[in-house]
Amino acid sequence: CSSLSGISLPACAYISDGAFMSCSSLSSISLPACEYIGYEAFSNCPSLSNIDLPNCSYLSTRTFVGCGNLKSVSLPVCEYIGSTVFGFTGLREIVLPECSYISYGAFHQCYYLSYVDLSKCSYIGNTAFQQCSDLKEIVLRYDGVCEISDQTFINTSLNFIYVPESLVSDYKVAQYWSSMSNKIYPFLPDLSFSNGLVYGWATSLDSGYLNELGISAGDVTGVSMSRLTSIASSTFMNHQNLVSVDIPLVGEYPDDMFNGTGFSEFGISVSTLGNRVFANCSGLEKIIINYDGIITAGSNLFQNCPNLSQ
Repeated sequence: CSSLSGISLPACAYISDGAFMSCSSLSSISLPACEYIGYEAFSNCPSLSNIDLPNCSYLSTRTFVGCGNLKSVSLPVCEYIGSTVFGFTGLREIVLPECSYISYGAFHQCYYLSYVDLSKCSYIGNTAFQQCSDLKEIVLRYDGVCEISDQTFINTSLNFIYVPESLVSDYKVAQYWSSMSNKIYPFLPDLSFSNGLVYGWATSLDSGYLNELGISAGDVTGVSMSRLTSIASSTFMNHQNLVSVDIPLVGEYPDDMFNGTGFSEFGISVSTLGNRVFANCSGLEKIIINYDGIITAGSNLFQNCPNLSQ
């Protein structure tokens, strides 16, 4: 079906083998009720870039193989990934919070995939990530040692393997993991809160998320989030005990980001500052400019900072 560009089947629960194979113009699929997708159902669909599969639990062999334009996939309830499902795709991001089984070659030659977070995976098959040349980090949150083979990560650039802290020693001696023992580290749970420190793997953050976690304005003393790339306005407003921040990938501090915080000294390393970013920081004494270009700043940046002298 060379002219078919989109599929929306709100009640369909099952897609059989080869159903839409080689539909060259197919760019989007919406299957909100689908639970099972069969062998090569969407294989070799080079234009496919948008898929909606919120209830799919099973992907059979080669489901999306050869879909070179497929860059991001969210499968919130998927438990099983068959062999070569995403092989030879342009995949850069995959979300699999419920997946427990990944078959052989599942992500074979996904050259752009650099990071994978697997919450419940207990088995990753032979060559599952073979020739994922950009793959540098993998997070395994399963409460036991995930089973792999000696070829699971062959020809990758894997440098960091994050596992539960209680299982680090088990992973370091487990079969096939032991050869990568120097790459195994404990992970910090996503946006957990402990001893006044917000930390984790999130890429975006807002005050609502902190509220959901029960983190109030007086609790936070430090923020360390190595993957955070965007932050909403007023996220840490009036967190008066906040005195340290490590968010290296954030390029902009939006309006009121640190309004009313407890910094005495702050190093600015971003290109853009919103309005009132440091307003009402009564203890702020010193600002250090670490950014080596022109900084664009909003209004009332240091409003009511009576002790700022440097």
